[in-house]
Amino acid sequence: ELRFRAFEMPMGSREGFHFEISALPDKYNFDKVADFDEYIAKLQSFREHAGQTIALLRAGLKSGRTLPKDVLAGYDEPVAALIVKDVKDSLLYRPLTKAPASFTSADAERILRDGTAALRDSVMPGLQDFLTFLRAEYLPGARTTLGLSALPDGAAFYRHRILMHTTLALSPEEVHETGRREVARIRAEMEQVIQRTGFKGSFAEFIRFLQDDPRFTVDSEEKYLQAVALAAKRMDGA
Repeated sequence: ELRFRAFEMPMGSREGFHFEISALPDKYNFDKVADFDEYIAKLQSFREHAGQTIALLRAGLKSGRTLPKDVLAGYDEPVAALIVKDVKDSLLYRPLTKAPASFTSADAERILRDGTAALRDSVMPGLQDFLTFLRAEYLPGARTTLGLSALPDGAAFYRHRILMHTTLALSPEEVHETGRREVARIRAEMEQVIQRTGFKGSFAEFIRFLQDDPRFTVDSEEKYLQAVALAAKRMDGA
């Protein structure tokens, strides 16, 4: 990690600190004062954390270690969606209003007061800092290449990533060949299934048949859930 300076890319196309903040309430039961205190402490530190992440991303811009521009289209939109003028409209505000009845009134009032201030003074400004950085610097400056091989020492970095994700000392070529074999194997099994059904037509026509034929569709959420549950149980049995 340190050799390849992966810390200069501290986010991905679907992960990053700005995604984690929206899921933060899910990490707590909110049945103890300590839960609220820890939650509020993380909200209070958010703007500082955003600033540190921006510094790492700026270093990545300078060294050429960025996410590919092609995967960043619309990346700023979910960030912008988290920013609200009135913090009471934020999903992060809701837990603050649900202190258990067993809490003292002093604790409940403090939780609401401190949490509201943290959202107003730290989270929203931190998100705005990050959004401004994304739009003004990161998105325009991101690399136009795609693969890891385009990064400094990219071939070795790619091997490192394979080892990290699979625990196997494979080359990129071996991974690619495994994928080609699996696609061919699965496609052959699909063709066998089509033959067993007696369907007359091309592979593409069979896919359209699965999508359009009324016997494969439902007209209510309840029927959909029933069909999914039955399919899942059949898979369990198999």
